[in-house]
Amino acid sequence: MRSLPAIFCVAALAGTPAEAQTTSFTVHGPAVLHAGSHSARLPGDATRVELGRRRAQWVLAVGLRPARLFARRPALAIEGGTVTDRQSGRGVVALLGARLLAKRVHSSWLPARLARSGGWMRGMPATALWRMSSLDRRRARTWQRRALSATLRLRGDEASDTHDVGLLYEGAARGYELACRGRSAAPLSRRRCRALHASARRAADRMALMIRANAPASLLPTHLARCPDCPAGARETIVDSMINAGLLAWAERRAGRDGYARLAIDHARAVANTLIRADGCTSQAVFTETATGRAFGVHTHQGIAATSTWARGQAWALLGYARLARDARDPASIATARRLAGCWLAKAPRSGVVRFDLDAAAGPPDSSAHAVAAAGLATLARADHPHARGWRRAARSQLAPVVGLVSTAPPLGRLGAQTYVWGGDSSDENTELPIAQLYVLDALEQLRR
Repeated sequence: MRSLPAIFCVAALAGTPAEAQTTSFTVHGPAVLHAGSHSARLPGDATRVELGRRRAQWVLAVGLRPARLFARRPALAIEGGTVTDRQSGRGVVALLGARLLAKRVHSSWLPARLARSGGWMRGMPATALWRMSSLDRRRARTWQRRALSATLRLRGDEASDTHDVGLLYEGAARGYELACRGRSAAPLSRRRCRALHASARRAADRMALMIRANAPASLLPTHLARCPDCPAGARETIVDSMINAGLLAWAERRAGRDGYARLAIDHARAVANTLIRADGCTSQAVFTETATGRAFGVHTHQGIAATSTWARGQAWALLGYARLARDARDPASIATARRLAGCWLAKAPRSGVVRFDLDAAAGPPDSSAHAVAAAGLATLARADHPHARGWRRAARSQLAPVVGLVSTAPPLGRLGAQTYVWGGDSSDENTELPIAQLYVLDALEQLRR
C-alpha cells in the first residue's frame, strides 16, 4: 500500500479515462470521501468505495451502506487515508474484477449454512484471479500478485479425502502455467513456482490414489473413507467429478506422472457408461460396489429426480469432457462432449438463464450452470476443430444471458441468480456464489484465444 496526498482525485488514481463506466477502490484508515457537493467520513477499517451507473443515474456506495444517487457523474476525491485495489473501466471483465477485489473486504460469498458446507468452492476466487491476469493485461502484475497470495493460502489440504482437491487446486496448476511456463508479465521465482507445482501435483496424486483404490469401477469416488449416504460395501461417484479429473492430465504433462491421463480417461468412460443417458443428458450420482465395481442406484442430490437433468451437473460434465478432450487429445471425450452439448442446447431456454434443473417447469434460476456451460462450449471449440466456429457461436449465445445479470451499479460485478441446491434452506436459491464469476471469466478467456 502507498500513502496518497491529502487530496487525490479518484479519476487520476484510477489511471483511466473519466468516461469509464465504473470506478472502485479500498480506503484504509480514517479519511473523508468527497463526491460532488457531498462528503462522507470513512472509518479506520478497510472501506470499499464503488461508483457505477444504473440506467440514467450514477450510484455511489460506501462499504455496505445504502447507495447515494447522482444525476451526473460526481467528481470523487479522497482526503487522508491510503488507497489500494483500484479498479476502473468498462465491460464485464472490469466489473467482475471489481467484485473479486471487493470480496477482499466483504469476504463471504456463501449464504447461511453454505458458509460451513461450501468449502469445496473456496479455491474459485484464486483461480478467478489468475484468469483476470490473462484477461486484464494492463494490470496483469497486480492480478498475479493477488492470485499468488490467494493460491498459496490454500495449501495444506491436498491430501483431503475428497475428489474436490482437483477443483480446489486447479488454481495452483493454472498459476504455474501462466506465471512459470507462459509468457508472463512478471514471471515468478523458482521457489514460488515450485510451491505452485508441488501443491497441484499433490492434489493430482490424491485423486490418482482414490481412483486406484476404487479400481474395480475405474471411477473417482467422492470420498474413499466416508460416505454417509452409501450402502454398506459401496462408494459414490457424482457427475461433478469430471471437473476435478482434468488435473490428472496436467500432472502427466507437467509433473511426469505417467499413467495419470489414462486414469482420467478411464474415469471419463466409466462416467459416460453410468451417468450419461442415450440422449446426452446426465444423472448426478451413482453407487458402485467396492469389491466388483458394479454400478447401481443412480440418484441425485441437487436435481428434481434421478431421471431429470440437474443443470449444473450437465454443465460440469460438458466442461470436464471438453477439457479432457483438449488436454489429453482423447477422441472419445470429444464425442461425449458433443453429446453433452447437444443435450444442453436442446433444453436451455432461448432467453434468460436456465432453472436449477433443465427439466424443471418452475423453481429458481441457476446462472452458475449457464456460465459453466458457456465455458464448456468455448473449451470444446478449442478441442473439436472441425466444428470450432459453431461451438464458439453457441458459447457466446449461452454466455450472453449470464453477462446480462452482472451488476453495473454497486455492488459492482455482483452475479446473482445462482442456486446451490433446490429445496431445504432457501438461502441456497437465487443467490450469489463464486461459481458463475469464475466460469464467465473462463469462457471469456477461451473465446479470446
